Amino acid sequence: MATQSIRTVDFGGKFSGSCDWTRITKELDEGLSEMGFVYLKNTGISNEKVEQAFKASNAFFNLNSSIKATYEKDFIKKMDVMDGVYPGYTPAGAELEGDAEYEHKESFDICGSMRIYPDDQVPNFREDFTALEDELRNLTLRVAGILGLALGLSDSEYFVKNLTHIQKKEVIGTTTLRALYYPSLNDELAKYESAARCAAHTDYGLFTLLLMDVDAVGLEVKLVINF
Repeated sequence: MATQSIRTVDFGGKFSGSCDWTRITKELDEGLSEMGFVYLKNTGISNEKVEQAFKASNAFFNLNSSIKATYEKDFIKKMDVMDGVYPGYTPAGAELEGDAEYEHKESFDICGSMRIYPDDQVPNFREDFTALEDELRNLTLRVAGILGLALGLSDSEYFVKNLTHIQKKEVIGTTTLRALYYPSLNDELAKYESAARCAAHTDYGLFTLLLMDVDAVGLEVKLVINF
């Protein structure tokens, strides 16, 4: 089967009046219309902050399972204080997408007003992820504004104006910063007929910003014809 390349949209390294917004809008529009996915390049997000967040994430996921379990979502839900948005840890096999019988991945969600951080185990986790989240907020609002232009909305700032929980931290929303970890494969997976690392799915929300480990492979994008 022939494969298609995912388009790359170069933001030029900074958001300013010198950016070629006409080109960026056109390329983002064409890329999302064709594939639903694009690579964003030179967005201005600090590589150092991304690397620090990845290191903090790995430090948490490499903890003993019994320690990680104290941050599990099911446990946190019983506290009944999360405004309907549940942060915390999800172990392998606890979350399923599509037709998968088992998913070999772990995650840690940062969301809502009552955030959960593994401060006792990974002291820099909160600081590193908060720093990255602040930069992703800015990029989210820029991309939302470009989407308004690409769609030709009468109010091109429509999405930006309605992403109030992105602009103001005190406003509760379902937007989630999620750290993902895919453990090494093991013999235990052989007992499942339909095991996956992360089965085919569609994310919720306006769009997803995905930061990939430079050594990560395996992401697949399904091309939907006549969507």
